[in-house]
Amino acid sequence: NNAGVLTESLQFSRYGTELHFEVNTLAPLALVDGLTPALEAARGTVLNTSAGLASNVKTLALDELVKPASFSKLFGPYARSKAALNVLTAALGRERAGRGVLVRAADPGPTRTVLTKGAGTPLWMRPFYPLLPGPAANAKKLVDVAMEPRWRGRTGIFVSGGKAVALAPALAGPAFQDDLLRACRERLKA
Repeated sequence: NNAGVLTESLQFSRYGTELHFEVNTLAPLALVDGLTPALEAARGTVLNTSAGLASNVKTLALDELVKPASFSKLFGPYARSKAALNVLTAALGRERAGRGVLVRAADPGPTRTVLTKGAGTPLWMRPFYPLLPGPAANAKKLVDVAMEPRWRGRTGIFVSGGKAVALAPALAGPAFQDDLLRACRERLKA
């Protein structure tokens, strides 16, 4: 699940959902749920592309994900959408473990792409764009999280900088994670 958006302003989908949350969080969930039979038959691994800055998010509320009260480039709805993806990864990891499906999230690190070159990146960060690694270099990090033996059997984890990173305490509880997963599925049905 590698598709994503990084917008320069607060934007909403035609469904009235904040765009980062819809594309970066809800779309991967819809894809995983839609592919359940194939994933189970293959005993597959789902890898959600996240972001290291999601670790800065300490709390999440569904209302704020769906209709944020404020906007900040990169560190606002984008970061929250990736933190929500990490929470869903943990919940799906528990849910799918008994079915032979592993679910992980990984941070490839800042990457020189259209997203990071765009207007959604804060102005002060744009001079660093030419210094960022290209997609091929950081794609290897994602493949490693999916395939390396050291991650074998591990599910529901977020990997950043080559290490499994704990979610913030408010996001780490299974009850909170399951509640957010349930709320996101209800949002997808609406």
